[in-house]
Amino acid sequence: IRDYDLFICTGGAAEFRIGGDVYRLATGGALLVPPETVFSARLIGPANFDAVAQHFTIEILGGTDLFSLINYEPLVRFDEEWEHVSHYTDEYLRLTETPDRPFACEANFLLMLGAFLRLAWRSGKPSPGGDDTFVVEIARLLDARYADDSVLGVAATLSPYSWDYTTRLFKEHAGVTPKQYLIRRRMAVARERLQHGAPVKDAAEAAGFRDELYFSRLFRRRHGVPPSRYRFGV
Repeated sequence: IRDYDLFICTGGAAEFRIGGDVYRLATGGALLVPPETVFSARLIGPANFDAVAQHFTIEILGGTDLFSLINYEPLVRFDEEWEHVSHYTDEYLRLTETPDRPFACEANFLLMLGAFLRLAWRSGKPSPGGDDTFVVEIARLLDARYADDSVLGVAATLSPYSWDYTTRLFKEHAGVTPKQYLIRRRMAVARERLQHGAPVKDAAEAAGFRDELYFSRLFRRRHGVPPSRYRFGV
């Protein structure tokens, strides 16, 4: 596999062998298989093994591989988040059968990936090296507190450098400035809300946009359609 592969188990259990490591993936869990990795899996128990599996690239921070900058656990259990994640998997599977709504399908996968990242990051130890690891901390903060008007100010406190220099370093890794990264995150949230039927005003506010007209202009410039049309899949 040349890309990352995320497995989310929705039924049964299986044993995965990745290199010299063995992982037991059961209902309510997720496993990330890295690129260029040979792996095998075998069924455990009498029940069928059901899972959502998706290849993806991980150039979330521009050309930088996020997983190369952090320590993470490849296997997680969603536990209290499983009710939400299972909803995302159901929607994802349903939407794969409706190719006319690719945006909605992608949005649900990103929600699943985000849920995995939150748990995988918590399970790992702090990344040991690199003067620029604060870039990941800033990106993580922006992902989590996207609707907070003060989030960029808080992000500035995570860097040992001036904000101008921090912005330059962040762009080297992410390909965009922190402000542009934040707008991307807010747009992703707004798209997800629209795809689930939220009114334009509610989607804008949930994503952190206080001005509905500005949001609508920005949305149309980025996606080629106004949010009202995107909401109904037109």
